Amino acid sequence: MTWARSFLNVISHTWFLSIIQNEFRTGKIDLDSTMKLLEKLHMPFDFAHVKHVFKKTIDKRKVHMINIEDFRAIYRTIVHRLEFQELFRIYSLNGKILADTELTEFLKKEQYETEACETTALEIILKYEPIEEGCRCLEIDCWDGSNNEPVVYHGHTLTSKIPFQSVIEVIDKYAFVALKFKILIKNKKVGTIEEGMLRRHLDRHGETGEISDFENMSDEDETDEKAPLYPKSDSSKRKSDQKPSSPPRKKAKMKKIKIAIALSDLVIYTKSQKFVSFEHSLANQKCYENNSIGEVRAQKFVKISAKEFVSHTSRFITRIYPKGTRTNSSNYNPQEFWNVGCQMVALNFQTPGVPMELQNGKFLDNGRCGYILKPEFLRNRNSTFTPHNVGRYSKPISLSIRLISGHQLPPSNLSKTNKADPLVQIEIYGVPEDQAKKKSSVIKSNALSPRWNETFSFTIQVPELALIRFCVKDEISLVANEFLGQYTLPLLSLSKGYRNVPLLSKDGDNLEAASLFVHVWYY
Repeated sequence: MTWARSFLNVISHTWFLSIIQNEFRTGKIDLDSTMKLLEKLHMPFDFAHVKHVFKKTIDKRKVHMINIEDFRAIYRTIVHRLEFQELFRIYSLNGKILADTELTEFLKKEQYETEACETTALEIILKYEPIEEGCRCLEIDCWDGSNNEPVVYHGHTLTSKIPFQSVIEVIDKYAFVALKFKILIKNKKVGTIEEGMLRRHLDRHGETGEISDFENMSDEDETDEKAPLYPKSDSSKRKSDQKPSSPPRKKAKMKKIKIAIALSDLVIYTKSQKFVSFEHSLANQKCYENNSIGEVRAQKFVKISAKEFVSHTSRFITRIYPKGTRTNSSNYNPQEFWNVGCQMVALNFQTPGVPMELQNGKFLDNGRCGYILKPEFLRNRNSTFTPHNVGRYSKPISLSIRLISGHQLPPSNLSKTNKADPLVQIEIYGVPEDQAKKKSSVIKSNALSPRWNETFSFTIQVPELALIRFCVKDEISLVANEFLGQYTLPLLSLSKGYRNVPLLSKDGDNLEAASLFVHVWYY
C-alpha cells in the first residue's frame, strides 16, 4: 500500500510477457494484430507513428511480420519517455520503484505542493492506480502503534508509518467515487473491518420530473445589431422590424402539456429588456432584466465606454451576439467582452477555431459546469476597472514556461510517413496589455518525440482574466504553418511544476496520445 508500484510505466519483464505471449503463439504477427495488441494494453497511440515504427522494423525483411522481441522494441519506442525516466531516477533510490517518502519529496520540490505528506502520496496511489484500474481487494498491513492506535506500514522495511484512520479515510474518499461494488479489505494484525466503516453515507437519489417543453420557440431576428435574444411583448418590438414585403411571422406554437408549477417557477430568472444606453439602464432597468447587444456596437463600447460597460455588466446580465453579416458563421474574439464582464458571449459553436478554443478553455474552470465567478473588480458596482487601463487592479505575476518535449504529435498532412517539423506557439489572451505570443524553434522531421528545452517568460498584469494557449504547428514553409493541435486553459488553473499538456484537434477532440511536457513556474 505504501509503494507506488510501476510508477511512470516501469514495466516488469515477466508481467509484460504474460500479457502478450499468447498473441505470438504462431510466432509472428502483422501490423493489424500489432495495433490490436497495443489497444489491449490500453496504450494510447497514433496510428501513423506505430505504422512508421513497424515499417522501419520490417524494412529489410521479405515477410511483413514481427516477432515478440520486435513488438517489445516497438512498444518501448512508443512508450519510452527519456525525460520522464531522467526525472524518475532523480527521486527513486533504486530506479525501479518510488517509495511514498520519495514521491512526497518529488511533490514538494518539483510540484511545489509544500504541504504534501505520506498521506498525500497514499491518496495519489489509491486515486490513480489500483482502485481505478479495477482492483477490488486491498491489503492493509496493520501494526500496533502508540496510544492503542493501529498504524499501517510495510513490515520490517524502511517505509514510513501512517495512522490506520488516515488510510481508511482515504479509501472512503476515493474508493467509491467511480465504483458501485464493494471493496474487500485483506487486513493483518487488526480485526475485520466492516463495510460500514468505509461507507458512512448511503447514496441518495432525488426525485425526477419533467420540465415544460415548447415547440418552435423563435427568438427575435438577430440580424439587426440591437435585437435582443429573448422573446418580448408586441409593444416592445420596433416598427422598423415590420416589413410589408416580408410575409408575417407565424406565432410560435406552444405545446400544451402539464407542468409542475414549482419547477416552472425555476425556469425564468431573467427577462429581456431592449438596450437603449448605459444611462437609461441605470435609471430604469430592473436587476432581473437582461440586455442583448450586437457585436459591432459592443466593440465600440469596449473602446470608448469601457468603464460604463463594466458598471453595466456588474448590475445586469449582458449578452453579446455575432453580427448578422457573418453569413459563414465565423466568430469574433470573445475575450474582449469577457474583459468587461459580459456574462453571455454568444458564439457559433459549429465553427472551430481560436474563438471556440478560448470558449472551451475558459469554461474548463469550476469543474466544467458552465458557470464561473467573475473577478471581484467585475462584480463590484463601484469598480473603476477598464481593460485598457487596469491601474490599481493590476496584480502582476511573472510566468515561466519551460517547453521540454512533445510526444506522439500528429504527423503532417503532407507527410507520407509519421514526420512533421513541429514548433510550439505559447499565447496569452487577456486584457490588451497581457496579449502575447512566443514561438519555439522548429524540430525537423520528428513528430514522435521532439525535444526543445526552451524557456519562455511572460509578465501578466491581470491573471484573473488571462487564458494560456499551447498551439502546435507543422512548419510547411517560412511563411506557412499547418495546425497540429492545441490546448487552452485559464492561466490560474495552470499548476506549478512538471505538467503534461494534452492536445486537442481543431474540432476539440482529444488527440489521446499527443501531449507536451512542460515545467511551470510563476510568482
